Amino acid sequence: MKCPSCGANLQIEDERCPFCGKENPFAAKHRSDMYYYDQEFHKTRQAVEQKTNLFTMTAVKISVIAVLAVLNLGMFYLVKEGPYEIWKWQVHRDIQTHLAEYDSRMEKYEKEGNWEAINAFYNEKELHMDENFREYSILYYASGDYGYVLSILMNYSEENEYTNAEYSGSRIAQILDDFYACADRTNYESEYYDACYTGEHREALMHLKTDMEAILMAYANLTEEEVKALPDYSETKKKSLIMEGLQR
Repeated sequence: MKCPSCGANLQIEDERCPFCGKENPFAAKHRSDMYYYDQEFHKTRQAVEQKTNLFTMTAVKISVIAVLAVLNLGMFYLVKEGPYEIWKWQVHRDIQTHLAEYDSRMEKYEKEGNWEAINAFYNEKELHMDENFREYSILYYASGDYGYVLSILMNYSEENEYTNAEYSGSRIAQILDDFYACADRTNYESEYYDACYTGEHREALMHLKTDMEAILMAYANLTEEEVKALPDYSETKKKSLIMEGLQR
């Protein structure tokens, strides 16, 4: 760079020419430019830092929210679904481990006509959870109905509003509708239930039906003709007949 006054060589930082002492106009402009660029640099850096900080804070917030959401979903699953899935897995494992034993016991109870044991064991071991025991489902329903009717008759008392003739007659009539649907297969015609109505299971259901009729004659004072006609009666007619028997 040359001095505009004497032509001597200058450095851009020289404020004056070292030979003629004249002011170096290039230095003043350089300082002005450097000051301007320095200010712009600081402004840009501040803007970048602010944006970076904002982005970082936003990213952190989003990450925290995402983590919390995942944790919440995990907790929801553990609270709502986890225990059930764990329980279901344990039931399946227990049934598969004792499959032969449980099947043998169900067969034994069925042959003995031990309806209370069938219902209690099926319930206790959660056998409805395993396809291997689907064939016992109808017998389980019917044996449960038998137990409910027996319990109502055993607790019958005209003096109590929850055990009097009207209440007991109404409950027994409702249960008998379900019981006869199981025993006579009126509502279970789907092929899904075919295994429940094999020869052996049908025989057990007929024995159970006979036992149901026996407790109705013994504790509800119904005649043999009346109990034989019950499957063909409406729920209202069943209720009326049972109420009359209990009041006799």
